[in-house]
Amino acid sequence: MVLLSVPSAYAVAQQTESIEGYWKQQGESFYIRIDSEDGRMNAEVVRNDWAPGLVGTTFFSNVVAVQGKKGRWTGEAPNPNSSRAGKATLKMNRSGELSVRLKPGGRSMWKRSEAVEKRF
Repeated sequence: MVLLSVPSAYAVAQQTESIEGYWKQQGESFYIRIDSEDGRMNAEVVRNDWAPGLVGTTFFSNVVAVQGKKGRWTGEAPNPNSSRAGKATLKMNRSGELSVRLKPGGRSMWKRSEAVEKRF
């Protein structure tokens, strides 16, 4: 008897909805790494050629999927001018790009990257 393991549609959907990994801001040498811990995602700056002092800082944190909205997440954004965190809103578009809106801050577009490119 041979048993085959076929992933459920839910498992396949979860794999395509994952935003974990490395992301590069379009048009910039700015990379973040998104990790998940206890169902919440956090992003850390891993390279920023224009602001190297940001490497190692939190880009956003405590991000979770928005119920009933495929490809959308919400969480917190650090606010350097306040002790209170702002809001992070993430949205995956059809081409696989990730729109990140940080309040305070702004909106930026990100493409998935296999790793952080070397500087030279």
